[in-house]
Amino acid sequence: MCKENYMIPTKMLAVSVFLFGAIALGAFSFIGSASADDSPSRTSLIERLVAKFNLKTSDVESVFAEHREDRQEKKQAQFEARLSEAVTKGTITEEQKSLILAKHKELQEKRDALRDTWKNMTREERHTAMEQHRTELDTWMKANHIPDGIFGLGMGKMGRGGHGMGWNRTEK
Repeated sequence: MCKENYMIPTKMLAVSVFLFGAIALGAFSFIGSASADDSPSRTSLIERLVAKFNLKTSDVESVFAEHREDRQEKKQAQFEARLSEAVTKGTITEEQKSLILAKHKELQEKRDALRDTWKNMTREERHTAMEQHRTELDTWMKANHIPDGIFGLGMGKMGRGGHGMGWNRTEK
């Protein structure tokens, strides 16, 4: 009988933790993606979940990491589908699609490798570095005859009043 008394609260606690975690992850995704794995807001949320529900930090971090990976995989699939559609429409060739996918992977790896460096830069230094990055990408796109707006996915007019889904070279 004592065992049953303890099982109900344990089940309720487990369900509550699961629901709170799902809501917290949903809210976290809605507020914005965590581009840095150790951002203060992410760390703070993890610490709060650990303290509130007496969880292991590693377990909560694991859930966040899995969620981030899932989102990245979905974004990559959408990006590849968009490129396939552009090939079907004749906007780009299959060879250009391959070049874009390789460049995209290269840029992701470069971003991940430089993450700590970017954190230590001033806002002006980051702005200058991003402008240099945009210029290099624009040069690469021109050299490979990649039409404007194809690369997209966060590379567009972000930071310049746009929504990141295409880069109009005439708008500099």
